[in-house]
Amino acid sequence: MGFRATIDSDINWRTAPTLTLPSMRGARAANAYGIGADPLRNLVDPTKRRRVRGALPILYDEYARFTPGWPSTAKSLWSGVEATPEWTWLMIARLVLPDVAGNAMLFSNTSSIWPQTGAAITGQAMLLLNETANNNLARLRSQCSVHDGAAPPVVTTQAASMPDYNAATAGWQIFVSRRDASGRLYTRIMGSNLDEAVTDPEPKAVALGGEIIIGSQTNAAATLSFDCAFDFQGDKSWTENELVDNSATLAEWATVHKGLSIDAPNGI
Repeated sequence: MGFRATIDSDINWRTAPTLTLPSMRGARAANAYGIGADPLRNLVDPTKRRRVRGALPILYDEYARFTPGWPSTAKSLWSGVEATPEWTWLMIARLVLPDVAGNAMLFSNTSSIWPQTGAAITGQAMLLLNETANNNLARLRSQCSVHDGAAPPVVTTQAASMPDYNAATAGWQIFVSRRDASGRLYTRIMGSNLDEAVTDPEPKAVALGGEIIIGSQTNAAATLSFDCAFDFQGDKSWTENELVDNSATLAEWATVHKGLSIDAPNGI
């Protein structure tokens, strides 16, 4: 079944009153950002709204800017979506330059507490990693905490990282993180000339942390800002066909109705 979300009261979208995705399998939350659109709404389930975490992201005509806040307050949102072993996360976003060393946490529950031990864990995340300041290079990475079931359990981090891309020339991109029922982790920039990063299936159980946050966490490593035009969270891993069809729909919508050019040199 498709999904039809009403885009309310934003004069910049008056020619696009609705956004329809071919598949919303596993959908938990989604939003499109811009002046006149409610940044806390959940287009999947209007009764489960996002909540401000720290301060409200900065709203521009066609997107919201999420900023880090160490050591004080980040401009970010509680998503209202709990961590799950399987997921699809998608975001139309771009890194804000100039860059500094650190990362931009697009979706994450990094440093949340694992109830089984009461200890902080690396958690689940889709992030942009920048190892060197002012070089414009960023790397899309997905990660997930897993454990061996021992007593006490040993927690390790499963990760899938793509090669660096040049954020100064890339512009808007569709970033995707997926984890399927076998525990295989995927990281992808749709239409990029960089290969998708994929792990082997992971038999270990997931150490589930807290609620997923949209935007950089309040910690010393979260130092980068990013702009977000649209985000989606689901608790099922989309198939390749679902991912391509939905991404192509979003790319066309972003280009035609929001005026945002999606960088996808290989096509979607």
